[in-house]
Amino acid sequence: MTDQTDQKADQTDQRSVDQRSILIGVVIAVVLYFLIGLILPLIGWILPTYFFLYIAVFVAALITGYKVNQDYVTGSIHGSLVGLFTAVISILILMVKVGFTKQLAGLIVILAVGNIGMSILLGAFGGFVGSIVQMRR
Repeated sequence: MTDQTDQKADQTDQRSVDQRSILIGVVIAVVLYFLIGLILPLIGWILPTYFFLYIAVFVAALITGYKVNQDYVTGSIHGSLVGLFTAVISILILMVKVGFTKQLAGLIVILAVGNIGMSILLGAFGGFVGSIVQMRR
């Protein structure tokens, strides 16, 4: 009976969230968000700023999924958490940059819902791809 309990505890430990990898992924995503936002306009690529966020989230989730290297489900979970936290940080930065006016509050809420949802999806996909790359090595 204790062997089954130990096996369940081991499975639970395998699926735990690696906070260090998520923190590293969020830092990478925020830094990439600012670097991409600075570099791409200089070379003539004009993209909406939310594309910068999506590129940064995908790359950071790819790295996070690669670092977690347990299985593709864990990579997807970690990638989606990176996407969630990065989107929240970018929305907070947008709110500070734009200001807290009532006219823009509705627009910011709509953008927040879209950005968070898309960042979670791209993060999950990036984490999935990163974990698949790690498993193929």
